[in-house]
Amino acid sequence: MKDPRPWHVASWRDVSLALSQRQWMIRRLAHRACSSPPDGKLCEGARGQAMWSCDTPHGPVGLSWDWLALRPGVLVMADPMNIVSNLVFVDDEGRPLPESQRIVELNNVVHALAWQPGVLRAHRGAAELLAA
Repeated sequence: MKDPRPWHVASWRDVSLALSQRQWMIRRLAHRACSSPPDGKLCEGARGQAMWSCDTPHGPVGLSWDWLALRPGVLVMADPMNIVSNLVFVDDEGRPLPESQRIVELNNVVHALAWQPGVLRAHRGAAELLAA
């Protein structure tokens, strides 16, 4: 994956993954990209996007979501019902989960990630570049 952007995930080929493999994938997911406010300030109300991804035997899997700063250093998902991903969870018989269950499982994945520190680290690096 070369220089990914959070919104690129929407164009990736779907990758099916059994629910029983979710923990395997979570251990491999890594922070790949994020966007932050154009002014570089991470104050209350600031918004951006985060992207985590990993390679699987069936191709890259990515998740991307919008975040919101409640106050400096405190980030939350802006809309937990809107996670962009090419990940298709399948049941034990290989059938895709209904969208209502899929979004719950995607939220479980995001909840298992330490994504806020990744965004804060990336933002600090961007802020230092803007100040230079």
